[in-house]
This record gives sequence, structure tokens and C-alpha cells, in this order.
Amino acid sequence: MRILILGATGLSGTAITLAALRRGHAVVAVHRGRSDTLPELDDPRLLDLVHDRAQGHAALLANGPYDAIVDVSARVPAWVADAVRVLDVGSPWWVQLSSVSAYADQNVRGPRESDPVATFDDPVVELAACTDPHVEFSYDWYAPAKAAAERLLLEAVQRQSRATVLRPVLITGAHDWTWRTPRWLARVARGGTVLAPPADAPVQVIDAQDLAELVLQAIEERIPGVYNAAPARGSQTIGSLLAACVQVVRDAGIEPATVVHAPRELLAEHDVEPWSQLPAWIPPDMECDAMVTADTTLLEEVFGFEARPLTETLAPVLRWVQGVTDPPEDPLDPAREREVLAAC
Repeated sequence: MRILILGATGLSGTAITLAALRRGHAVVAVHRGRSDTLPELDDPRLLDLVHDRAQGHAALLANGPYDAIVDVSARVPAWVADAVRVLDVGSPWWVQLSSVSAYADQNVRGPRESDPVATFDDPVVELAACTDPHVEFSYDWYAPAKAAAERLLLEAVQRQSRATVLRPVLITGAHDWTWRTPRWLARVARGGTVLAPPADAPVQVIDAQDLAELVLQAIEERIPGVYNAAPARGSQTIGSLLAACVQVVRDAGIEPATVVHAPRELLAEHDVEPWSQLPAWIPPDMECDAMVTADTTLLEEVFGFEARPLTETLAPVLRWVQGVTDPPEDPLDPAREREVLAAC
């Protein structure tokens, strides 16, 4: 098949592009040229195109028609509307990457695909986001934008059952510049003693390679519908994530740090911030349980999905981390970490 990938670099886009090529598909990889994550492949099936979606999609018609279109960068709804209007030629299969953040109530444990999604508070902002491709994106309306992008795609092609929407949880892999999961690997590899959240805190991390396989399965088997893309609810915790980090670091020949899981009350007492200073940790008082408890019943029933073990996910992430020449500064100051550890 000939597959157009919109947003073909970075974390998810690179994984999808490489997976498609491995499966023998021809790929037109579109990106803005801001990240150089596609390796220099001598592959005649790959066409690497630098293009800004805000300028419309008509220029991409010259490299079609396409059997499938994968929208990785669907964060501005107006981009989606224009893409469908221009590129939906010859009945291609559409796959859109959305997010569990699209749910209206982020405090729901175990959100299901039928649950309500977010809406814009301001109709003026909604109109601009859904009709103006040059609108300046804001994370203030990330959730309703994701939900609107889903709606615009599904309204256009779902009657013909030609669309799959995947709502991933936290994604990791090579090129994970969110530095949420990579931070833990880097910190464990640095040695000493690591301050960590409560071991039983839930988390859901999906491998970008697993996500790529879901995308290709949806295309090849023409699976319509909306699905949470996540490991089984309850199958991962902060404790299992950190244990996998320790194992992967040790397997790489590095003496790993000792992990100390501190009580939530102690971390709050010392003003240690979840998510930012201790990445991937979402305690109940953040009211974002949906991000770490997504229900995967439908994904498992329809796709037969089973996430790979965390150690298999994290080993290539560690190799990537080791090759990063200018890593982000650790979000938790070492002196603060030692101070809190002393109180444990």
C-alpha cells in the first residue's frame, strides 16, 4: 500500500514510518523539518517531504493517490478538516492519533470510548481552531482540539467506515523528548539513590512501536472505530516501571541506583511536584486518573492487543538516552532529592 503519514518524525511518527517500511509499504513521510529523526534510509519506497500543514494539503496530492492516510499531528482541528477535504480521494483508510486527554472528565477512572469528550468553552476560539489553519495553537485548548479533530474526521468518512481513531496514553520510545520515561532511565543509570513516588501508583505507558503496530493493523485489516491505546488497566504501576528501569540499566552493564518509594504525604509535605518533578506520576488529587487508568477492553477484543513487557520497551529508550548529547536538566534538583530522601 501507499501510505501518507502526516507528522512522520519525532516519537510516534518515526515509529510508524519505520514499521510501515518494514511491512513493505510505500511511505510518503510529511513533516515540518524541525526534527531529523528519520534515519538516512536507502529505501526507494520512502519519500521524505518537508511541508507545513498550516499551508494546506493540496501540494500533497501530487504524490498520491494514497491507500491510507495516518494523521499523527492532528492537534489543530482545521488541519484535519482541510486534509479530509483535499486528500480523501479514492477512498483511503484514515488513522488518527488522538489522546486520552480528549475525555471531558479527566477524573474518571477507567474511561471508555463511549464516554463524553471535551468541548471548547469559548465558541470564538472553537471557530478559529476548527476553520483557520493558521490559528496559533495553545495547550489551553489541547483536549477540546483533540476531540474536535476526531469529530471532523469521523463526520467526513465514518459513514463509509474508513476511519480508525486511537487515543494513546503516555507514549515512550526513542526520540521521547517529553523526557518523562527517559528521565527515570537517565536517573537510575546515574546511580546513587533515587527518590520515587509510591510503588502502587498506577501508570500506563505504551511503546511507540506497539502504537505503530496498532496503526498498521488498523490499516491492513481495515478496523473502524475509536479505541483507547494503552496497556491493560492495572498492568503497570510506578513500582513496575522503576523496577524495569533498574533491570534494563543493569542489563546494559551499569550499576543501577537504589530506588526509594516515598509516601505521597511525605512528598506533598516537601512540595515535590508530581508529573513535573517526578514524571509519569499522577496522584489522585491531580484529578487526572483517566490518563493512567484507560479501559482497554475494546482494544483487546477487536485488535487482540497485548503490550510488550516494560523491559522490552525501555531497553531501546536507554540506548537512545545514552546517545543524547544535550539532555534536559533533571526536573528534580539533586540537593532537593537528597533532602527528601533523608526524611524518608
